[in-house]
Amino acid sequence: MKPSIVAFLIVFGLCISPLNCWAADGCIDGDCRNGTGTYIYKDGAKYVGTFKADVPHGKGTLTHPKNGQYTGDFDNNKLHGKGRYEFTNGEVYEGDFVRNVRSGQGTLTFPDGKKYVGQFEENQKHGQGVITFPDGTIYEGAFIAGAAQGQGTLTSPKGVKYIGNFENGLPNGQGTTTYPDGSSYEGMWRDNVPNGQGTYTYPDGKKITGTFQDGNFLGD
Repeated sequence: MKPSIVAFLIVFGLCISPLNCWAADGCIDGDCRNGTGTYIYKDGAKYVGTFKADVPHGKGTLTHPKNGQYTGDFDNNKLHGKGRYEFTNGEVYEGDFVRNVRSGQGTLTFPDGKKYVGQFEENQKHGQGVITFPDGTIYEGAFIAGAAQGQGTLTSPKGVKYIGNFENGLPNGQGTTTYPDGSSYEGMWRDNVPNGQGTYTYPDGKKITGTFQDGNFLGD
């Protein structure tokens, strides 16, 4: 049986057809059956590491010239355990893999400097995490299917802080924003803007409570 990287290629969307994925030049060094060796594939991919029963198993590095490099744990021909994947677009993921997908705890770094540290499920940010943006903005809280969803805290480099509920990556629902001048708004939000019942407190302590629409106070 020839070692296969079919599953690896499919999970990252690289496999054009099963024949392309299976095409291989073969073992060029070591023991590619039950030991340590180097296997070269016709599409240019190369696996260097340990093998068991003819497939990558244990520790190894899989490099594809067009798609990047994975270094870490393999289990019966699958990315499974701890690993680091460096994509050709500059993104880097380091953390847990479960059967070829990012699941568990990990860190995803983007070329522009944005960084997410937290939980993943099925290749997406999912669970509790912290994302830091290049301008210094930080979101810490819950994620669902890649977007900020649920309770979280968003802090800007200028000192504006929102604590409350998020939906589809934006403040939605109940939340409180405090501003550097000492003012604050506590109440309902819709798509990052005060909408609904709320209270705005001025820097001098004066308060207005009532209905807000698109950030404007309508009255009691």
